[in-house]
Amino acid sequence: MAVDKDPLGTDGLPATEEPAEERETDAPATASDTSNAAATTASPTASGARSKLSLRMANYDFNNLDPYFKSVVDGATGDWKKQFEGKSNDLRTVLVQGQVKSQVKDVQCALKSGDNDHAEVILIIGQSITSVDAGGQPQPGQLTMALTLDKTDERWLISRLSAP
Repeated sequence: MAVDKDPLGTDGLPATEEPAEERETDAPATASDTSNAAATTASPTASGARSKLSLRMANYDFNNLDPYFKSVVDGATGDWKKQFEGKSNDLRTVLVQGQVKSQVKDVQCALKSGDNDHAEVILIIGQSITSVDAGGQPQPGQLTMALTLDKTDERWLISRLSAP
């Protein structure tokens, strides 16, 4: 399994002080385990997309959720896209009622398997979460996701997501 534990912005991405949402996120990442040929083949592009995926999935603000929902749907395909679209109104209600804001702080990515067109990755996203339940104070959080990615029109799209 190829594992990449670099925080956002230090894995070959430009080292800037730009907000995470504005960083270039399609830069290749280097696989640390070259013994798995499939993982090595997929790693430069699938694992390199991890920052974009994590930002897409875990950066949101209840005051302005439309860009979040648009971004998630834009990065999805197949059953996962249908599932997210079907649950998005309920999720919006929960986020607005809880006045939830989430900001990605760091990302760990493990490439379980993959080839040029499909990949299975594990994302562990460190977040700062603010909500009514937390008294409006930022609290550390962690989101773990297992993703299946399919390459469509030169873009890696999420086709399955499991968040245990």
